[in-house]
Order: sequence, then C-alpha cells, then structure tokens
Amino acid sequence: IHRHDTITEVATMVLVLLMGVEIGLAAGVILSIAFFVRTSSRPNITQVGRLANTEHFRSIKRYDVETLPHVLALRVDENIYFANAAQIEDKFLKRAQRRKGTRHLLVVCSSVNMIDATGLQMLVRLNSNLARAGITLNLSDVKGTLMPHLNAAHLADNITGEIFFTADRAMKHFAKELEENRERKDQKASDQDEGEQTETPPAAAQEAGTDVANEHQTTFNF
Repeated sequence: IHRHDTITEVATMVLVLLMGVEIGLAAGVILSIAFFVRTSSRPNITQVGRLANTEHFRSIKRYDVETLPHVLALRVDENIYFANAAQIEDKFLKRAQRRKGTRHLLVVCSSVNMIDATGLQMLVRLNSNLARAGITLNLSDVKGTLMPHLNAAHLADNITGEIFFTADRAMKHFAKELEENRERKDQKASDQDEGEQTETPPAAAQEAGTDVANEHQTTFNF
C-alpha cells in the first residue's frame, strides 16, 4: 500500500546485512527524509464546495456539493514550506485565472499546520499577483498557531480579501455579496426601464410640436 515505506524497509534491511547496522540505519533515515520531501513537494490541491445544508466542505470531484460562480475555494492538503511553495503558488494562479468569472480565491487551510518563511513570502507575492488580475485572496480555517506568523509578514493587514474563521462563514459572506450585487443590478435595470418609459421619444416630441404649429397656423388663417 505504501510503496515508499516498503522500499525504505527493504533497502535498510539489505544494507544492514551487507554493510552493517550503522550504515544501514543511516541509509534508511536518509531515504525516509528524501521520500517525505518528494511527497510534500507535490501537494494535493483540491477544489471544495459545501455539502447541501451542512457546514462541511468536500471535494467537488467526489461529492455533490454547492459552489459559487465567483468564488474558487481550494484546500491545500499539506504544510506550506520551501519545498512546495513555488508549486502551490503556480497552481493557485493558473486555476484562478483559468476559471472564468472568478473574483475571489479562498484558500482553505484546515490541513495546514506549518508555514515557513518561504511559504509566507509566497502568500504575500500571491496576494499581489492576484490583485493585478482583479482577484482577491482570502484565507479560512487558519490555525491559531499560524496567525502570529501571518501578522509578522504583514499579510493579515495587507491581504486584499479577508481571513475567515471557517470556510462556512466565508461562503456565506460571498453568497450574501452575490445576492446584493444581483439586487443592485436588478434595481438599476428597473430604474433604467422606468426612465425610458417617462421620457418622450424624440420623434414623438417632434411630431407633437408639428401638430401644435399646424394648429396655430390654422387658427390664424381662420
């Protein structure tokens, strides 16, 4: 099931038998670290949505979930550090810009337990790059131990979006925003329709003016 563990165990056992205990165990430790870095450098990034009538968010590929057209919610299933920061940034930018109508990127950090200095620099850079594309960066489910690091990097103060306590609160906020925008558009369209109805069409106004002039001329001739 765990191919990397099997390889490490077999390699350690063989090296212990051939080269001694110390060399074999050292090789096993090095292999374990190498496999860990390799796996974490390619983190799984999943688009999530709300399970109907719940506060839970799951993968859109595995569950029938609800999403918003102007929000891209992505969950990072790995810590953010030097080995994967660049790849995470690249995937975020590509997916946000490729999805039409996206105005907000929500990064769900429920699986993130650690962000190192490289990861913080990446988030600051991502915030700026998304802003240039007209997209806000938002975070949710940030663990309390990570907030001091975000504050130290001034990300909490300069983020273009918001840092939400949970993904549920974030999506409720964006759903309300979407509804308010629709109401404003409907009201604007209604106001324009009323304005067009009250205005006198130019052709009608000209015709009315001609009729009045003809009436005055007829009265004068009489």
